[in-house]
Amino acid sequence: MRRILVLLILATIATACSSSHKATSVPTTEQHNPAGAGVSAAGQLPPRVLAWLRSYTAHSSPGRATSASWVLTTHDKSGPFVGGAIFYDKTPVYLFDIEGHFVWDHSCSPQSAPSACVSRGRHVVLTLDPHLLQIKDFGVGDQPLQLATLGAVGHVAL
Repeated sequence: MRRILVLLILATIATACSSSHKATSVPTTEQHNPAGAGVSAAGQLPPRVLAWLRSYTAHSSPGRATSASWVLTTHDKSGPFVGGAIFYDKTPVYLFDIEGHFVWDHSCSPQSAPSACVSRGRHVVLTLDPHLLQIKDFGVGDQPLQLATLGAVGHVAL
């Protein structure tokens, strides 16, 4: 019995000594954000979201982007900013307002007027699922969004 007690004491001391020499990590915004991993507060996009945004605006965007503003919100709160849609899910999304010059040719039925098949504007508005890096909603318009009504706004030059 005495031998077991001595072994337990030695194991406790060894554990305490080894843990005091380990490097500690500084928590990041991503680690403490209630929305989950891959999501950070305004001011700094997570690296993978910023890389996606830069790639999207360079290769997939329907025009030339100069800058983007964003806010971290939920899909249901983004509805009024993306055409007044009503969403019921609480999925975290980045709501982006990408500024530049855009022309979006979208599919239309053959009987539609040609002007109904093209959207032009200075702003692309989209919601992005930060975990899947997938666009949930998209639109082109002329007016900047009032993103500050949803929270802290971040900005990036493109």
